[in-house]
Amino acid sequence: MKFKKIKNNNFSSSSGFTIIEAMIAAVVISIGLIGALTLCTISMKFGRISLNRVIAANLAQEGIEVIRSMRDNYWLNGDDPWVESPFNADEDGIVVWDTLSGDWTWDSTISESDYSSSLSQVGFYLDAQGRYIQGSGSSQTNFYRIIEIFSATDSDGYPFRRVVSKVKWDEGDKFYEIQVENWLYDWK
Repeated sequence: MKFKKIKNNNFSSSSGFTIIEAMIAAVVISIGLIGALTLCTISMKFGRISLNRVIAANLAQEGIEVIRSMRDNYWLNGDDPWVESPFNADEDGIVVWDTLSGDWTWDSTISESDYSSSLSQVGFYLDAQGRYIQGSGSSQTNFYRIIEIFSATDSDGYPFRRVVSKVKWDEGDKFYEIQVENWLYDWK
């Protein structure tokens, strides 16, 4: 009887990974993971910037709607808004509106940079329900709004008020601004 020797290749030196191959595989996997994590970080940053732009655009549009509502309320109460402040002013100025009380102030003597340095008057806060309010609140956000009203005359000689609502905010080391403009005419 002949016996054949069976060669077992399970433990041969040519099969399996060497330490160099294992190190190369670890480096390739690490580079892939670092790339994926970097992509996630950048994606989250741009998502936050996009969210802040949407919030700022809505807050700027709200500023226009506040002024339009003020004008309409004068008319509904039987008053002529063009003789009431802030629409009667021949001087340009800034409206500061308190979201909670609905109170507003008109200031034609102060510049936007003066208000920008005093964020407590024009800054936004989050209330307990997560709403953005201007004036006071529990936690201050990085948004603030300036509403400017300018007297102007169109090409046909009709007077109107140019309302500019600016929302500014900081995102890390960059500052952003969204500006919305509307023209309000006298309806009479």
